[in-house]
Amino acid sequence: MPRITAAESALLIVGLQERLLPAIHGAEALIHQADKLASAARALGVPIVVSEHCPEVMGPTVARLAQSLEAAVVLPKSSFDACADPGFHACLTANSVVVLGAEAHVCVMQTVLGLIAAGRQVHLV
Repeated sequence: MPRITAAESALLIVGLQERLLPAIHGAEALIHQADKLASAARALGVPIVVSEHCPEVMGPTVARLAQSLEAAVVLPKSSFDACADPGFHACLTANSVVVLGAEAHVCVMQTVLGLIAAGRQVHLV
């Protein structure tokens, strides 16, 4: 497997939303780790894309990540696979994608499968 390099990578954060996280076991630890990873990505100049599933229902990305994600591209989506939404691939152009998120059995899994089908290298953390 090729090495992950900042120049050829992007960070994709999936579904770390206000109304989803209360039902997620270990949500606080997940937010803490997401904040550390997003801060590192920002420091390295790695593009960050955030997908929000039906934000009008599920709420926005948790406010505790606002500082780490201030330069991120936020994409609302209505399908479980973020790759299926218009504009996704235009915003996420890196070949190597580091993915983290909540709801691993739905949005994370479907998006990872979509990225693999599109020929991207996926690193799930």
